[in-house]
Amino acid sequence: MKAISIFNLRAIHPAFILLVMSFFPGSYAVCFPEYFPLSGSDTASRSKEVLQKAGELTDIYGSLRFKVGFAFSGETGVQDDASRMGIKGAVPIGKGFDAIMQLEVGVGLVGNKTAIKFSGDPGGAYGEIDNVFTSRLGYVGVRSKYGQITWGKQWSAYSDIGGWTDSYNAFGGEASGTYSAGTDGAVSGSGRASNSFQYRLPLKYFEVCAQIQNRSITDSSTSWADTYSFSLVLKPVTGLKIGAAYNKVRDGIQNPDLEINKPKYGDEAWVAGINYNDKTVNAIFTSSIFKNHEKDELGNYFSGYGLELYLEYRFREHWRFYGGFNYLQPTGNGIGGEYRIQYLDFGSAYVFGRSSKVFIETRLDDSKNHDGSKSRLGVFAFGMFFEFGY
Repeated sequence: MKAISIFNLRAIHPAFILLVMSFFPGSYAVCFPEYFPLSGSDTASRSKEVLQKAGELTDIYGSLRFKVGFAFSGETGVQDDASRMGIKGAVPIGKGFDAIMQLEVGVGLVGNKTAIKFSGDPGGAYGEIDNVFTSRLGYVGVRSKYGQITWGKQWSAYSDIGGWTDSYNAFGGEASGTYSAGTDGAVSGSGRASNSFQYRLPLKYFEVCAQIQNRSITDSSTSWADTYSFSLVLKPVTGLKIGAAYNKVRDGIQNPDLEINKPKYGDEAWVAGINYNDKTVNAIFTSSIFKNHEKDELGNYFSGYGLELYLEYRFREHWRFYGGFNYLQPTGNGIGGEYRIQYLDFGSAYVFGRSSKVFIETRLDDSKNHDGSKSRLGVFAFGMFFEFGY
């Protein structure tokens, strides 16, 4: 029986068809008979054939991430840990140039309003956290042996180093300045930078990235480069990386909390780190210094510094044992009061499949509020990350 169409199905991009097929199995044969006849053939291999005929390299991927926390004070919480699904593609243009793209959305199947504070990455932009879908990444660009140029919402130059220690499964990522002021770093440009334009050049012994954000969201907006940032990563020997990055906001305002998604005046941050990774050990340390980049529980922006450590030992093929700390401390004129983030974090994980895992993790917390009172107690957590890709 011929499928009924209200528009030209043959004009639909093959990569989009694969994305729909991946998340709604069984419907593709009826909706797209010209691509997937009702024959019972293997859908994954058939979809790859479609993309190969289109002359494209496309990956469909996703990660379902859920965790449960038990605070030492008695509170419990179930949270979606930034589940996501996405598509990456590359199309040859000619003469060594490829057009590239990535689209990644967060999927919030469990409400994230719990009494327990988990990781520093909220999983989406400010104001989106409790939405079913959140904007994580979305960019297009061109790459060649001369480097890569992209524009859209993408991982920032600052996160090239600041994101190294965001490797814990349940907690972490609170002291590097990557996820500034409790956001995903979209506006400050230090995390998943929105409205950004990047140039990247990855070489054998070093990598560089330059980034600007152009937008008109405040009266302080400039004609060019409302924010700018740079990163440099040295790779002197196999498994070792040493890097530094800088991020500067130029269009900030004095009271950004009065207007949603506005940058803070004088926001800038530096981060440096070292990352050693081999078959059995991963050791990472980052140190950050910042101005008007973080805020306390009262909404006061402050200057300060942060330290993060992540150590991992890989036992046999499947087991991972890890630990470290996060430490964030205000400095200067006392705007942050006695606020601080300070905790030890350790856990273990069992990895299965490509990179799926189950884990247990504990945070021993000594963090303080602005007035010096204890802000949160320790937490025991467990969870599962289920990864998939085509």
